[in-house]
Formats: sequence, structure tokens, C-alpha cells
Amino acid sequence: MNKMDLLYVEPKEYFSKEMLEVLLKDDNDRIRQFVSKYPWTFAKTYADFAPHEYYVKDKLDEEGKDEFVWFVEYVRENGFDCKFASKEHTYYEFDGHYYWTMGDLIEDTIILNRCDKSNYVIKQGSMNYLKA
Repeated sequence: MNKMDLLYVEPKEYFSKEMLEVLLKDDNDRIRQFVSKYPWTFAKTYADFAPHEYYVKDKLDEEGKDEFVWFVEYVRENGFDCKFASKEHTYYEFDGHYYWTMGDLIEDTIILNRCDKSNYVIKQGSMNYLKA
């Protein structure tokens, strides 16, 4: 068998959700530690139509900045594309929240957002706030 005979299958499509949780345990633990280590800032300006909170990279310590970059890359590699207010972002669902950035280059990304999943619904590739 040569290299061309092999078929690559995305792990997310091949493994069950339960198996993925086992395989990604270390990543999940790392994410859980990062998102719970620092206080989130509530986005007051968006409270009525898109409530969410955010981290500012520059307000984190050095370890936090490293974890910020790692998690932003993780979100982009493992998330899903979805529109909100006609703008498409890559979202990652974890422990009852959706996480996303504004899509800048990794080195230019300074904000990591998250919202409570229970406040939003996704239909036909678009995310909508339930109470709007």
C-alpha cells in the first residue's frame, strides 16, 4: 500500500463524542483551567442584544498570554463557522459557552469573547440571541 491509498478522516467525524472527550482530556483540562483562572469582563455595551464577556490579552500575566494564544489557535482549528449579525466568526463550544475572536491574525488578536450558550440559538448557520 502506498501513501496515496490512505484516506484521511477528520477525528471529529470518525470518533464518537465520548471517545473524543477521552482523547481530548488533556486539552479540555487545559482549557478549563485557562477560562477559570482570570476574571472575565462583561461587555456592557452589548448587554441588551448580545450579552457576552471577554478577556483582554494585555491584562493577563505572561502565562495567561501564552495560554491565550494557544486557546485562540485551538478555537480556530477546532471550532465551527457561524454568523452573528451577518458577520462570520469561528466559534468553539465548551462547558456551556461559545468562545470566539474577531478573526484578526493570531499575533494581532487581543480579545477573546465568550457567551452563555443557553442565551443563543443557532439555526441555518446563524447565531441569534434568544431574548432580542
